[in-house]
Amino acid sequence: MLGLVYKDLMVMRRTLLLYGAMGIVYGIIAIYGDQYGMVFALMMIVSAMVPVSAISYDERSKWDKIVNTMPLSRKEIVLSKYVLAILLTAISSVIIFAFYMLVPEMPLEEKAVTTAVMAMMAMIYQAALMPVMFKFGSEKGRTMMLAILFVPAVLIFAIGEMNIIDVNAAISFLERNEAMIPYLMAGFVLAIYSLSMALSVKIYEKKDL
Repeated sequence: MLGLVYKDLMVMRRTLLLYGAMGIVYGIIAIYGDQYGMVFALMMIVSAMVPVSAISYDERSKWDKIVNTMPLSRKEIVLSKYVLAILLTAISSVIIFAFYMLVPEMPLEEKAVTTAVMAMMAMIYQAALMPVMFKFGSEKGRTMMLAILFVPAVLIFAIGEMNIIDVNAAISFLERNEAMIPYLMAGFVLAIYSLSMALSVKIYEKKDL
């Protein structure tokens, strides 16, 4: 399985170098312009996009038909994409945290929390997107990417407008249980990611190649 991850890294190396160079340039600009939050969030989204691009490359090159003749299970093939996504998220997190260290006015705890939140958001996006790509392929999957990104934001806004949830009560609850929030978020992301992997494996095992 690690060989599959290495293959994806080699196939995507030019794209990764381009994203890395862009991230450094925009990171420096963002720090001096005091607008680093949005740029670094974009870097996390990129870490979710690269595995999707790897799936697209595999599809266009008919790699799926070749790799399925090898002594590898379909589960290993699917999980290699998730390992790639986790690896890129970890690398992005290290880069982002390193940039935050150049911002002296930001407390260390805030730097760590902000980086962790961005990483978890990227993983949630990966978890939502991967099964779609395995199910519908790159062409239809890409058309659904924006919906996956923006629909949750629209739903949250609608819930707030319709007063389905007492926002003040929710904020008060979070403030009272502030110490538990990181553990709750980590548990939520782990559950969503595990469910996504299981769903992607099930979809790919049934796929007619």
